[in-house]
Amino acid sequence: MSSSSLKTRNKPPSHITGIVLANMFLAAYELIHAHIELVNALNVFPVPDGDTGTNMAMTLKSVSSAIKESVNSGSTELDDISKAMGKASLMGARGNSGVILSQFFKGISQGVGDKKSIGVEEWAICMERAKESAYSAVGNPTEGTMLTAIAEISRQANISSKNGDTLESLFNQTSIQIKETVKNTPQLLPILAEAEVVDAGAYGLDIIFEGLRRNIIGLSVTDVEIPVPGMKNYKGFTLPNKIFLSQSINKNYGFCVQVLISDNVTQADQIKKAVSQIGDSVVVINESSMLKIHAHVQRVEQLLEYAQTLGKVESHSVDDMDVQKEEFAAGYIKANHPEMTSLISVVDGLGIKQVFIELGACQIIDGGPNNSPSVSDILAKIELASSENIIFLPNDKNIILAGEQASKLTKKNVEIVPTQTLQQGINCALEFDAENDLLKNKKLMFTAIKEIKSAEISTAYKNTTLHGVSVVAGEFVGISDGQLITSASTIDEVLYNLLDIEENNDVELVTLYWGADLLKEDSKEHYKVIRSKFQNIDFELIDGGQSHCIYMISME
Repeated sequence: MSSSSLKTRNKPPSHITGIVLANMFLAAYELIHAHIELVNALNVFPVPDGDTGTNMAMTLKSVSSAIKESVNSGSTELDDISKAMGKASLMGARGNSGVILSQFFKGISQGVGDKKSIGVEEWAICMERAKESAYSAVGNPTEGTMLTAIAEISRQANISSKNGDTLESLFNQTSIQIKETVKNTPQLLPILAEAEVVDAGAYGLDIIFEGLRRNIIGLSVTDVEIPVPGMKNYKGFTLPNKIFLSQSINKNYGFCVQVLISDNVTQADQIKKAVSQIGDSVVVINESSMLKIHAHVQRVEQLLEYAQTLGKVESHSVDDMDVQKEEFAAGYIKANHPEMTSLISVVDGLGIKQVFIELGACQIIDGGPNNSPSVSDILAKIELASSENIIFLPNDKNIILAGEQASKLTKKNVEIVPTQTLQQGINCALEFDAENDLLKNKKLMFTAIKEIKSAEISTAYKNTTLHGVSVVAGEFVGISDGQLITSASTIDEVLYNLLDIEENNDVELVTLYWGADLLKEDSKEHYKVIRSKFQNIDFELIDGGQSHCIYMISME
């Protein structure tokens, strides 16, 4: 069963059966998928990171896949379909909006129970359960969001039930009510008025219910545009106003963390209270022995440590919202100020990613040692860039060839600056100017490569002798420009040995990027020690978050 097999009908059904429900939500997924970028463009609350449309669509994609699997296996009864949708939405929920949306599906499953078909009255019960589930899951419910839209959907369903409406009338009236609710969200949530947008999650629900409505009454959802209620100039994607975005760049939002836990016996209210002490935007869903926690936190490890006390952590995800915020703002700048030249870079680490975004990279590719992006990965980012002229920084010798191959598959003008380390890449990015033409940027960057020396500190995994240096497994090794230089039992000693060799080579500035496996407190101590030993050198300490080494070091 595919979206291309969506059933339209000559007349609206009198009751919702399993197949009717399946087709309704396949239509809803098709419609929300077509509006992902528009919903993303409106996203400012709770974080202006431009992912609400993506998260809602991905959650519905999980639901869509579960529907098809259920139907293809012969389970087409309403109770089977609704249970499959509820479970899939919980497991596939992404982000704040996706997790709340999963509670909407939980409400449908609870309202359906073991019924084989439902009418308007039972649908109203489903929507009441959806409202209760959504509000109870959120630690601090905020009006003017998709929660308000769910509440209004429930209220309208109850009115239609009391009036004895048909399903057609129910969904027509619900659609009208949602649009009015979306239009009024800035009056309930001041941050929306400040940003001059409506709530993205509420608008996402408007799209979903338009998909349900159109399927019920027999209309196609293909190539259908759903206007943004209350906004006239949304075509071309009017993003939040420039002042709001500029102010948001200076705010620290932290990390969006989701944790899936099994074997939990702790009550949801108790968990919400505890997680609310760690972060905000808390959503807690407790289904039988499965638990899902969503929160925005400053310290990821604090939440994960607490999660481990609740049961077995089956999976978790972490998104850096400050990086997402920067990318969202960069997208606004790109849309309103087309570049002469675009910069694309391969990066390893959240901190490194932030550095490249701040230096003007319009597209970022996750990769690095032992994680090389494919030619298609690179090509996709080239095509997404706003300019026809592209500078590509591979930042690893093993990625240069893939970049060259990708450049041959596009009509755009792509120059590969053969950076072999992230340190070289950062130094090149410092020279980047989007207003300069391709050749000028390339010339400046080729010079920048020669002005930097790259080193790193890693852990040795086996005993060996290389370049006259004996290495013992478990010790720390220092590598400079690809050559093993030193090995010792402490990081401080390796760092000293690396810099002692370079001290007479006119090194004036050393930047230390600490990796994902090193604690901030330890990096500060290393920084303090090395500064005291080389007082004629300026030092900088930056959270790189790279996975491939303990420290990345640039010397210039």
